[in-house]
Formats: sequence, C-alpha cells, structure tokens
Amino acid sequence: MKYAARGAALLLLSLIVPACIQNRSSTLALAPTTLTAAAVSTGRIELSWVDQSTNEFEFRIERSDDGGTTYTQVGAAPMNAQTYSDLGLSSGTSYLYRVRAWNSKGNSDFAGPAGATTAALAWAPGPMTGGPAVSRINHSAVFDSLQRRMIVFGGIDDFLNVYNELWFFDLSGASIPPPSPPSSPLWKQPTTTGIVAPLRMAHSAVFDLGHNRMVLFGGLDDSFVQRNEVFVLDLDTLTWSQPAVTGTPPTPRGFHTAVYDAANEQMIVFGGSDGTFELSGLYVLSLSDATPFAWSTPAAGSGPIGREQHAAVYDSLRQRMVLFGGLDNNIISDGSVLNKDAWSLSPAAPWIPIGAVGGPGVRFGHSGVYDATNQRMLIFGGDTTTLPTLTSELWSLRLDGAETWSLLSPSGTPPLPRYAHTAIYDSIFNRMILYGGWDGLTVSFNEIWVIQL
Repeated sequence: MKYAARGAALLLLSLIVPACIQNRSSTLALAPTTLTAAAVSTGRIELSWVDQSTNEFEFRIERSDDGGTTYTQVGAAPMNAQTYSDLGLSSGTSYLYRVRAWNSKGNSDFAGPAGATTAALAWAPGPMTGGPAVSRINHSAVFDSLQRRMIVFGGIDDFLNVYNELWFFDLSGASIPPPSPPSSPLWKQPTTTGIVAPLRMAHSAVFDLGHNRMVLFGGLDDSFVQRNEVFVLDLDTLTWSQPAVTGTPPTPRGFHTAVYDAANEQMIVFGGSDGTFELSGLYVLSLSDATPFAWSTPAAGSGPIGREQHAAVYDSLRQRMVLFGGLDNNIISDGSVLNKDAWSLSPAAPWIPIGAVGGPGVRFGHSGVYDATNQRMLIFGGDTTTLPTLTSELWSLRLDGAETWSLLSPSGTPPLPRYAHTAIYDSIFNRMILYGGWDGLTVSFNEIWVIQL
C-alpha cells in the first residue's frame, strides 16, 4: 500500500506540473512598464523596469546605438527580473533601450525607449609635490581601502639604487588634483618601527583587508639577488615584521605577480624569474588568523607557460585570478615568444585559457587592475618587443561572461609610453591610478596619472 500511494502521488504530480507550465504560457505576457536607464560609469548603464506579468519566461533587452533607427538584442534577463546591467559600452556615448517580455506565445509590447549617456573617459595628471625625490621603477603599489590611500614601496631608480622607502598618497578626495590646495600634502613618508624594511625591487605586495596590513613577497635585493622572504607592514601601528612561515616556500624570484583573495584570506603568487629561467609555479600563502602563515602548492592542472613581468588581477565577483601577457625569453634565448594570452584560475577549477577575441598584441611590463564597477580587467602600457618598443594603450577585457577585448580611447593627453610602472584601482571613487615607470632607454617617470572609470 505504501508504494501504491507513492506511485499515485507521483502520477498526480506528473499531471499537475505540465498543466502549470501550459497555463503559464497559455497567454501572451504583459509588457513591462516604467523603463529607466542610468549611466553609472564610462562603460556601464543600469536598466530597471516594472514587471507587470506573471507568465513571462524572460525579458529581452534591445539597444540602439544610432539614436533609435535600429535596435539589436544585447541581452536577456530571467523571469521576474526587473534590472539589467549593460557592460562593455563606449565612453561618452548615448544609447537607447527598450525591453519586452517573452514566453512561448511570443513577445509582449516594448517598454521604453529610455536613454542614457555614458560618462567620458579622460586622462588627467596628478600632483607630485612632496612625493619621492627620484623616479621609481619596478616598485609595488597597493590600494588601502580603509585609509583611502595608495601605498608605494621600494623600487629602483635610474642609477640602479634599490629602495626601501614607504610612501602614502592620499586618495580620500574625489578630485585629483583637488580643486583647491589641500590642507595637508597628498604625499607623505611615514615613520615606521620594528625591523628595518628590506631593500626590494621587482617584488609583489598585497593589501590584506581583513588584517589591515601590507604583505610583501620576494623580489631582488640591492645586490640584485632573488629573494623569497615574506615581510609584513602592520598599518595600524606602522610596524615592519618578518613572520614565521610554515610549508615549502616558492623558490627565490622576482618579476612575479601576487593577488589577494579576501574570501579565502590568502595571497596567490604566480610565475616570475629566478635570474635564469622564467617560472610557472603557483603558490598560495594562507593569511588566516586560525593558523600561522603557511605556503601551499595547489594542484591546478596544465596552465600558462612560465613567465615574468605579466599582469594579474583578482576577480572578486567570480573568485578567480586572471592574468595576461608577460615575457618568457628575457634572460635566455629559448626560441619562445612574448605572450599575449589570458588565463583564469579559481579554487573550484584548474587553469582555464580565456579565448577572448582580439586584444592587445604581445607585451610585458604592463600594469593591470580589476575594475569592479565595470567587471573588467584593464591593461595599460608595457613593452611590445625586447628592443624596446613601448606603448600607452589602454585595453579592457570583459569578465562578465562575454570576455571580449576593447581598445579604449580616453580623451586628454595620455601618459607617455612606459613599462615597469604600477597601477591600482581605487574602489571608493572607481578610478585607476598610475605611478612611475620607465621608457626602456633613458627616461624614468616620477608622476601620477588618474583616469575616472
């Protein structure tokens, strides 16, 4: 009897579910109403509408790039949705949108049109008064989101002097330079305690948000010897320390990358050079309070060829590291070429090549940031040959699933072509900040550049 009752219940359910589906699509869906469009950045427009239907399967979003003459479907939103983000747009451009509901009976009438114009994308030089006295190359820079400042450490100058200087650049204001002289200098060189900070160039650094500290790894010392120590700067007390670290550390290296994974409280290190060979090793440094600092080497499958002077960012929305480009024949002539490939790595999956269409040519020594507002990786500058041949191009790689490259064309005078500079993403005011770098021949740079995203 027990099994007969269960069978009857399943039979009844099988009759009810198709009826529900049939009823849901037996009539045309009602059209949405009150469509609005708002530009929130240089490359993103947010749409919203009121869902008037109870039987739509999805909403179809159409966009016109020519003032309403022609429309093309650019996306879809699931049933019951009332918002949509349109990404990858051109800066300073007007768009029109219309939205309709769809089910198996067809399309509803449109809501809209509604229009918006993306913000302009423009380069602006920042002030240098009171900053480092000499230019910096192969230094590190991180964004301290708690104190709203850029932290610059170490690097090398034109005369091959390696530094351990620490500098703060104030980013608390929405305008750089500010509309009037600030009450205190934007650049500050703080006094620190604890151990003497290491002389370093071509090292990596991350801002550990959960513990309000900066964590440094590797790089070259003032004798140009590759190192693999970890150093910590406590930003509450401005105290330097060298923590005890368990596990097998990465081999000594420089010109690698490191990203910070806040969700898992860890720093992820990839690649670099040991002075003879380019490296492909992947290492993870645990920064959790639950255990001491500890190195591990996760299995990640077959991934990028060994490289140095590439760019890597952390896509926090999808919890993955994304890297692009780099050099794999700088030290030895191994018959290989510069790289122009992109890869992603997440805790749930091994290395995955990103087969994005188009994109920059080969390059190394470029900078990269994760633009959270527009869900993209931005690449600036770099060297495109070993001659050198430098560029000041700004490229965007969409990371929202489309994964397409776009060459951006900001207005204003761009920074001069450079490499071995740094770039940080200011998540408070949605902007990218460049500092320093070198033209590969005779000129190094001691300047700030800002671009509002």
